[in-house]
Amino acid sequence: MDFNYLILGLVQGLTEFLPVSSSGHLFLFEKQLLTGVNENALLLMNICFHMGTLIAVILFFRKFLWEYIVETFNFLKSPSKSLNPIQQEVLYVIVLSVPTAIIGLGLKKSGIEHISSLAILGALCFTGILCIVVDRVKDGDQGLTFKKAILLGIVQGVAVIPGISRSGSTILGGLVLGLSREKMASFSFLMSIPAIGGAFLLEMKDVFDVGLGGVDVLSLIMGTLMAFISGYISLILLIGLLKKKNFTIFGVYCLSVVVIMYLRGV
Repeated sequence: MDFNYLILGLVQGLTEFLPVSSSGHLFLFEKQLLTGVNENALLLMNICFHMGTLIAVILFFRKFLWEYIVETFNFLKSPSKSLNPIQQEVLYVIVLSVPTAIIGLGLKKSGIEHISSLAILGALCFTGILCIVVDRVKDGDQGLTFKKAILLGIVQGVAVIPGISRSGSTILGGLVLGLSREKMASFSFLMSIPAIGGAFLLEMKDVFDVGLGGVDVLSLIMGTLMAFISGYISLILLIGLLKKKNFTIFGVYCLSVVVIMYLRGV
């Protein structure tokens, strides 16, 4: 078994939800750990690790998701002009997923995942500054609206760029729009489910295009399990740190990674 897959699964799980950019970290770590691994294996690895983190967020927020499902069926069963708060959130998640999908697909077609290491370090530097700013934005008490949902969807779409944190960007976006930390602690990750699920499906399509040759199945399974476990743990950590205004530690970490990688000539 290749233990590098375990390391990468750990990296994917932790960084998918912590505000440090999973795509940026995977790119940098893959370059260091998986030299010589073919494109098919890397693609399948990314798909399986995304599946691991998707299962983690679904299990973590299973109570909220069940309420979403129940209230959606209640509305479809007995439509009414007024929506209750949970039904409104379901609608907002659907609304914000549209700009996320449009921007995400557009960036993917542009080949954004193949940007240079230096560009990724620049994006990671932006993420570091963003995390430091999050702790300095006052807590809001406003509710979600269609306009705010669309803006959050745009922010989440732009976060497809390797090095830019999806969770950090959407949490800061929500705070700037007047939402509370408590609200964004859950909503930021609930809105990520369609985005992660969509990325998973897109990558699955790519797998059928390139085939499955050269894949170490055992390493892949263990790496996916590691991504699931570390992803679940990172959700617990992040929600606690967000409420305590401890995001600065992630900002310092991201900036430190940028300096170290730059000095190493990555």
